Amino acid sequence: MNTPGHLSPGMWKHPRNGTSHYNKLSFWTNLAKTLDDAGFHAMFIADTLGPYDVYKGPANVDPCLTAGAQFPVNDPLFLVPAMATVTKNLIFESAARSFGLDTQIEHDERYKIADEYMEVLYKLWEGSWKDNAATRNLQTGHFAEPGLVRPINHKGQYFKVAGPHICEPSPQRTPLLFQAGISKAGVPFGGKHAEAIFIGG
Repeated sequence: MNTPGHLSPGMWKHPRNGTSHYNKLSFWTNLAKTLDDAGFHAMFIADTLGPYDVYKGPANVDPCLTAGAQFPVNDPLFLVPAMATVTKNLIFESAARSFGLDTQIEHDERYKIADEYMEVLYKLWEGSWKDNAATRNLQTGHFAEPGLVRPINHKGQYFKVAGPHICEPSPQRTPLLFQAGISKAGVPFGGKHAEAIFIGG
């Protein structure tokens, strides 16, 4: 997994273990090159959509957060362009070919859904982790401090997301956002959320 501790939680503290740098591209590209040079045909990176929160739970992320045990993670797509530069083949399977909808959601309604989705993202990106939460403290053995990572407990019309965010914040937290659409509903959505808008013409 794209995390400081997959099947060996706590090993990030070992001086010869580099997994505390799991969120640095060089860690993964060097690993990919090593495997490629050794004749391996693939590098599989597992993924998860939430923390393992049942130990001393329920909904208790503190143990896995402290140990760096499969949490936090990077979005797998963070690695895709980097892997393309150092390996010969990238192969994907669709995570989901159908969302089970009988008909397409009405156009303007999709923008209402997207607007709330952005609200959820802002809460995760900006509010779930304090800047100093990931301490990587060798003295205490804590990868991150539970008191500095909090759930967002979003309850809206379309989404119910407890959190916390499963990823450490990036340096800028909210990324540069692009939006495509110049419809009556799309223009105000882009003006509210995007730094750049694709337009026709």
